[in-house]
Amino acid sequence: MGSDLIPPNKMPILRPLPIETKKFTSQFLRMKAWFTTRRRWEVVEDWHYEITSGTNKGLTVVIPKGFVFNGVSSPRVFWWLFAPTGIMLIPSVVHDFGYTYDYVWGYSTVKSIQGQQTCSKMFNGSVRNDDGSNVDKRRLWDELFFDMGDSLNGVWVANHVSYRVLRLFGGWAWRAGRKRDSPELLPTSCGRVITNRAYV
Repeated sequence: MGSDLIPPNKMPILRPLPIETKKFTSQFLRMKAWFTTRRRWEVVEDWHYEITSGTNKGLTVVIPKGFVFNGVSSPRVFWWLFAPTGIMLIPSVVHDFGYTYDYVWGYSTVKSIQGQQTCSKMFNGSVRNDDGSNVDKRRLWDELFFDMGDSLNGVWVANHVSYRVLRLFGGWAWRAGRKRDSPELLPTSCGRVITNRAYV
């Protein structure tokens, strides 16, 4: 599959949040925080990402202003291979939002006029397969991460290894997201936002 590069003016605008090391009294704890804490990033303005391939082609995902995420969750020892802000950063924005809220805001790209989109929750609640069985929602977010990586960077090894690591070790983050009561973030760049209807 070819690479679908995002033009610079379509990249998300992100603000790095400080890693708080000075709140610790000892050098040991400051070093530990520096070594074990991943920098978190805040989305500065609503980010619209059009899915151009795969089963969700034709949908545009909207990540609202104010969403905070940490990028690729790999231990520091592996940052030379899977840097938190490397080629998997863009897929991780959508993946982290999905893991946090179990839905993403979005709209149908082909039916929208810029600034007049009606945004609703995509993949919210129970999602069904063609045979009527429930979709594994965690797998849905992991596969969207893989599809975005494959579309954006085309690095087969990085995308497959990242996907396999997510499938093996992402369960704790998924379960934490189900327990956390994160405040809902509404996109402000859509013409209309529907909060009580899901679109799949």
